[in-house]
Amino acid sequence: LDNNSISKNSEQIFYDSYDLSMNCHSQIEYIDGNPAAAIRACVLDPSKNVNDIPAMEIFAKEIKSFTKQNDVCVESNKFVIHPMYQAKTIRLKFKLFSFIYNLALEKKASFILSAVREEHIRFYQSMNFHPVSSAKKYPGLNFKTTLLVNNLNSSQETLNNLPRKIRQNFNIQPLAA
Repeated sequence: LDNNSISKNSEQIFYDSYDLSMNCHSQIEYIDGNPAAAIRACVLDPSKNVNDIPAMEIFAKEIKSFTKQNDVCVESNKFVIHPMYQAKTIRLKFKLFSFIYNLALEKKASFILSAVREEHIRFYQSMNFHPVSSAKKYPGLNFKTTLLVNNLNSSQETLNNLPRKIRQNFNIQPLAA
């Protein structure tokens, strides 16, 4: 609500049907016991007949253009930082994206997807996300988003090519052998 990204409702919360889906997982970061930031990951896994994530509602054509039949994708969405904690944005972003990357590794995802505002594209590009769509209206939001994708099929691109100052802030946990 802080920047009119969503419309007010009687419950004063933003939710959708994906919040209760078994393939969606939320992460909340706390500072001094207060919720400071959150992100949600939704897993698209055709091998488990899970083909429903928010990005498919408006970017299905684009997603199908670069994925193969059984590619697993993790969509990061509902990424928010409480206005009181905006000064700690970078640290919170890295903690939340560690959650996304670790879940993607655990699920053996080929791609991480994120639909973002135009002014946020540069940050995602610093993590090797690339635009794959034009800007479109995202369900439940009062602004347009562009679909970005990070190709995890090339771990060299994803992890080794990140700038050192960004890479050292991620706490990406390798999977057990």
